[in-house]
Amino acid sequence: MKVVSIDSIIEKSARLWHTYHRLGKTRVDRVGPKLLHFVVVEYPGLPENFQECMCGYISQVLELAGGTAVRVSHGAIGSGQWCWKLSWC
Repeated sequence: MKVVSIDSIIEKSARLWHTYHRLGKTRVDRVGPKLLHFVVVEYPGLPENFQECMCGYISQVLELAGGTAVRVSHGAIGSGQWCWKLSWC
């Protein structure tokens, strides 16, 4: 059962970042119809294991929201800047 749209849930996740983290600012960039970038800036030294956990979390959330063939990758995009690339069908 699909409860919310993928766009909606990722936008809400970005807004909730400060509820759980003292560092970093977030944004969501739409790159294509089913391609989003979840970006965190101003967070130097974001732990690698946390980045991996975020991949799993995002993947499961997208599937619960109705996404199929979900792909999530991550990496640094600059000093203290991180990006998770999300795609789905």
